[in-house]
Amino acid sequence: MQQLQREVMELRKKNEESLKAAIAGAGQPVKRTVGQVTKPVDFHFCTDNRIKQHGESQPENEYKEVDFAAVLRKHPSSP
Repeated sequence: MQQLQREVMELRKKNEESLKAAIAGAGQPVKRTVGQVTKPVDFHFCTDNRIKQHGESQPENEYKEVDFAAVLRKHPSSP
């Protein structure tokens, strides 16, 4: 039991030392950025153009209100 207690005390001391070093930032080289590493670029999706062109180039495909019963009567009945 005493040996285990000594080992736990040693580990606790090591952990406290590493915690203090981590908080102080010791051993960590400070990296300074020279400039921006990446360049931001705006996205341009082809789907945006397709949606706009479809709506502008084909105005004749607009919604037309139709009498549902009249449309059903246009087709001949099945045999």
